[in-house]
Amino acid sequence: MNSDGEDYRDFVIAKSYRNKLTHPKTFYDVEVTDDDMHYYSVAGMWVQEEFRRLFKARVDNLEAYINKHLVN
Repeated sequence: MNSDGEDYRDFVIAKSYRNKLTHPKTFYDVEVTDDDMHYYSVAGMWVQEEFRRLFKARVDNLEAYINKHLVN
């Protein structure tokens, strides 16, 4: 998983905002700002891209294994 880029940092920030929203301690914790939405959007795109990348890597590895061991 690629966790060294700005998108991952945005994911971590979005997670903290999500925690604040789902476990509010003050009235203002339930407020969703434009900044919050920016981080949610970037985090969502990062998760989708990482899932695609990891899934493709797994499929490629399975394909290589099948070709090496199961195909005559």
